[in-house]
Formats: sequence, structure tokens, C-alpha cells
Amino acid sequence: MNKQALMIYNPVSGKKKNHKYTDMLIKKLNDIGYEITVHSSIEMKQNGNAIQEACENNWDAIFIAGGDGTINDTLQHLAEQEYRPTVGIFPFGTSNEFAKFIGIPSNIEKAVSVIEKGKTKSIDIGKFGNQYYANIAAAGWLTDITYKTSPLLKSYFGELAYSIYFIKIRQHTLMMVISTFLHAKIRID
Repeated sequence: MNKQALMIYNPVSGKKKNHKYTDMLIKKLNDIGYEITVHSSIEMKQNGNAIQEACENNWDAIFIAGGDGTINDTLQHLAEQEYRPTVGIFPFGTSNEFAKFIGIPSNIEKAVSVIEKGKTKSIDIGKFGNQYYANIAAAGWLTDITYKTSPLLKSYFGELAYSIYFIKIRQHTLMMVISTFLHAKIRID
């Protein structure tokens, strides 16, 4: 009997080199007994019904092929479910901080072998306001950088893209301050 699994796949996450492994990944999961239903992370962000359905029907696993943002989006739908299937992570993202935190190899084929061996690790889920988090909770302009950095920039430059975007916004802010200062009228009484 096949095990039921949902795969949340982010087609625009991280470095594009990992995306070439998607078909191999699905085939390998089929070979080890999973019947995979694939949904894009874009539709999951708008509508978490597939995650809810997988939980309500006691599916065996939810696999995430994406980065930290995809994991976070999935967590928001998964956290409030009474039953939570085992979650497998395939690090397709830019930084993959969560995958590193729980010891998932960055090499996709090695990550598949972790699933094949049935290795699991329990994690804590926290909640701050209305948002759930797993390994870190952050706020402010620094976290905005990770979400506002162009996916195209991240796919070409990896983690360096965050620094490039940071310099760009800091430069823009500095130019606005200088412009405001230069155009300010000074009144002397």
C-alpha cells in the first residue's frame, strides 16, 4: 500500500540548480512508496486547503521543496492542525537556514536518503502574535530584506543577493536624506 504525501514545490525558490532534481525527487519518493500530490507554493500561500486536507485525511507526509519562506508559509497552515503528517524538507532555497538547523544536507540526493532512512527530528513551534515560527522569530527591516530581494537576484547570486539588495536600499535611503538636506530651506532670524 502506497503512503500518501503532499509536496509543496516552490518553482521560484533559491538557486535554480536544485530545480533540475525535481523529477528525480518525485520518482525517488515514488520508488520508496509515496504517492505524491504536488502543489505549487504560490497556490498554497493563497489557499492552504491541500495542507488542511492532507492533515484531515491523515496523510503520511508533507514534503517541502523550497526555501525558508516556503517552509514558513507551509508552517502557517500546518501549525493549527490537530494531526500533522511528518514533514520532509528538500532545500531548494537561497539560505536554507531551517534545513541547516535540523541537519538536512544541502545536496538534494543526500536529502532524499534522509527520507529513505526514515530519519525524523522533533521540533518546537512557537507563536508570536498571529505568526508561527520554528527555528527563529525576527522582525523589522532586516527581515524585509529576505522577502523583498528579487528571486531572480537570489537565483543568480545566492545569499550575496541579500547584501546587494541591502546596499541598494541603504544607498537609496542615503540619497533621499542628502536630497532632503540639500533642498531644505534654512531660515535665519
